[in-house]
Amino acid sequence: MNLSESANQALSRVIEKGVENSAEKLAKMSRTKWSMQTVAVNAGPGERLQTVLKDDVIQHYGAFFTMPGGFILVVISDTSGKKVVSAYLGSSAQRMQNIPNLDREVIAEIANVLVNAVAGEFADTCKIGFLLSAPDMSRGTRKALYAEILKRFPAANENLAVSSYVHMTSEALSTDCSMIILLDDTLAGKVLEALDEAV
Repeated sequence: MNLSESANQALSRVIEKGVENSAEKLAKMSRTKWSMQTVAVNAGPGERLQTVLKDDVIQHYGAFFTMPGGFILVVISDTSGKKVVSAYLGSSAQRMQNIPNLDREVIAEIANVLVNAVAGEFADTCKIGFLLSAPDMSRGTRKALYAEILKRFPAANENLAVSSYVHMTSEALSTDCSMIILLDDTLAGKVLEALDEAV
């Protein structure tokens, strides 16, 4: 599914607003100022994900959120993940270091805040609720995460994929993550129609 320039811009505005809202929630939860900025939003056929998630040797965390008609995936490298966890926990990090799977749990929580803020903005703008699951965490190379996308959502290459790069900063952080939204034809049609009416 290829989008017009106006449709791509409308999608970008919704995602950008949701990402900004997530910074406010993270600031309240971690008691430190956060800034979340969408660097780029690209929408098109799902087959483009193979390029977005090209192979590398670096391990990444993947937070999968399923919903009727699609899913959302947040991808962050191990290196960036450690920075995000440290910034989020702040002075509490040292006394929590013995908690099992601490990095995974904190990254899941941050991804949850980000994704639900974006989903909330879609709900407000499009009047369509995204009934999201809790985050299901995975870890592997980008290529492995792409393979997992196809396993979880076999028709991915034929549907609408929206990828965005998010730059995250706080007093002790400057790093990036990726967010991928995949919508089947039915849900994509409803979202695009609602965005067109909202313009």
